[in-house]
Amino acid sequence: MLANKVKGNIKVNIVDLPGFGSTKRDTIEDLAALTGAKIIDEELGDDMDLIDPSVLGEALKSVTDNRNTVLTIESVPEDAKARIESTEDKIKEEQNPFIKKKLEQRLAMLSGSVGIIHVGANSKIELKEKKDRVEDAIYAVKAALQEGVVPGGGVTLMNAAQKLDFNNIGEFILAKACLAPFNTILENAGIQTPDDFSYKKGYGINVVTGKTVDMLKDGIIDPALVTKTALKNAISVVTTIISADCVISNMRINESGK
Repeated sequence: MLANKVKGNIKVNIVDLPGFGSTKRDTIEDLAALTGAKIIDEELGDDMDLIDPSVLGEALKSVTDNRNTVLTIESVPEDAKARIESTEDKIKEEQNPFIKKKLEQRLAMLSGSVGIIHVGANSKIELKEKKDRVEDAIYAVKAALQEGVVPGGGVTLMNAAQKLDFNNIGEFILAKACLAPFNTILENAGIQTPDDFSYKKGYGINVVTGKTVDMLKDGIIDPALVTKTALKNAISVVTTIISADCVISNMRINESGK
């Protein structure tokens, strides 16, 4: 089939199964349970020449790119439901982190759902902007699923800065930097910090209303992984600059003469 596919004789899609060893076998069985297919295995004595349409599975839709394949089925068969319950039990009992992660991936493939987002616009520029926003939102949700969420609007870093004790100039600079996102967001919105602003944990300013609110309750949140990674990357860049003792930047020249 692969040779005929390369030659252009037939239109088929060859997909490699994820995993290796026992995990690959489990994936094959999961796929068969979801689609109602029968596994053909020469190692178990099955004859490849005897394959007929009755062994094939069924799916409503299949979408493949260079890394992933998503199968859409009408409803989850009973065999697949039993495998989902069995996998959930194994995850609770498993102590090995590597095997537990593989079991969680299996469970995600068995029980995962697919959402379709339709993005429309009046122009190509607007469409590109909307698509970028949707992609950013999807990545933010994935990051939030990994490590949860924290208050947004720069409040989390501001609260962290308030907990720092300044033992040296480096910690003082770090604390001042952690306040910058909160202040910059307000500045971009044209809002000044109220004189009676309460620096309580988790409280910030909703730039739409200009009111002081509990950020989590008001739905203004950031993925914890994004906030943590941004801080770590910023520190990494600063450390590099300090160790190099210089910064090379492209000078912008105003060629218009104005």
